[in-house]
Amino acid sequence: MIARARLSVVVALALVAVAVAAGTLVSRLHLFGNEEEKVAAASGARLPAFDPAAGWLNGGPLIADSLRGHPVVVVLWSDTDPRCVNALPEVESWHQAFARYGVRVVGLYEPDYSFGADPAVPALAARRLDLSFPIALDPGYRIPLATGRGRPVIVVADTSGRIVLTADGDRLAAVDRAIREQVRRLHPEIAFPAGPGPAAADGPGRRAATRFAFLGTARASNGPIAGAQPGRTLTFTTQFRFQEEGSVYVAYPVGRWTPSAEGLAAARGGAMNYVAVRHEGGRVSVVMSPPGSGPARVWILQDDNWLPADARDEDVRVDARGASYIDVTEPRLYWIARGRGGHVIKLSPEDAGVTLYAFAFEPADSGSERAEPGGAEEPGTRARH
Repeated sequence: MIARARLSVVVALALVAVAVAAGTLVSRLHLFGNEEEKVAAASGARLPAFDPAAGWLNGGPLIADSLRGHPVVVVLWSDTDPRCVNALPEVESWHQAFARYGVRVVGLYEPDYSFGADPAVPALAARRLDLSFPIALDPGYRIPLATGRGRPVIVVADTSGRIVLTADGDRLAAVDRAIREQVRRLHPEIAFPAGPGPAAADGPGRRAATRFAFLGTARASNGPIAGAQPGRTLTFTTQFRFQEEGSVYVAYPVGRWTPSAEGLAAARGGAMNYVAVRHEGGRVSVVMSPPGSGPARVWILQDDNWLPADARDEDVRVDARGASYIDVTEPRLYWIARGRGGHVIKLSPEDAGVTLYAFAFEPADSGSERAEPGGAEEPGTRARH
């Protein structure tokens, strides 16, 4: 009886811990919106300590003593936000170019979804992106780097740990200039190049906002998912095509689905079970995870036809009939379509248990500022592509 009572206490404590962690993550779900986002500057503040990190990739842990006396660049990222995925190769190039001059580049990984708490998820993302700089894992959001809702958040600190710049992924050239300024101060004896000119993204050329269509009840602001009850399997129907294609950037499920705070799980597979979303062109990606039984196939239609060759993005495959699909092998961001003009995308899982979390829509004309690389030996030249 005593052993049983002790076991009950242990189980209860474990359930409380899981609930607290889930509650923390769900509360974070409200921090990311569809509108143009801004990061609150922390200029003049000091870098937080990385001691609360749950783990590290590519080395570490990094302590305050190991960073003292070095310019530090910290990038806050997740693997399920295309804005982060697009910026990380540039961050890697800073690591490759400026480490020899004493600059320390550090990643801070905060997952958008609970599956990202598994360290294998960011590890796979880091390998896919060929990242070699140290990455602190913070699934509990315990390291307060910067406030705001933008991703990625990139912070540059001087040799004393004082933050001199906080930027988002549209201001990579500004970050590059700030890094070079810190190197010049650290090594005044070197005729160090100033780098790219004024940031075009600070003016009219700034990147248009990436739009999102969330499929979790905690983040869906409109459409049928917004009013759904989490954990209850529902049959979603449409009587007319305008209901199915709906408002732009809003996901409309059809068939049997089980909503949760984070996403929408297929309660059955087959052509009658799908999610439709209308967009206005650009690059389309989607966060998905396979069922517990293993990899699953998800079929893709554009305007009720298979994706044409010029619209298929890097994760799309076709069978002998020319039918377009994605094999969902792990929980991550999948790149599905690109091109100009408005379209309706439909995703139809072949098997039950596939979960869809969010669509992301990047504009066709990004106008994003990028640091222009110099000659082969000039600091800042991209070492990887």
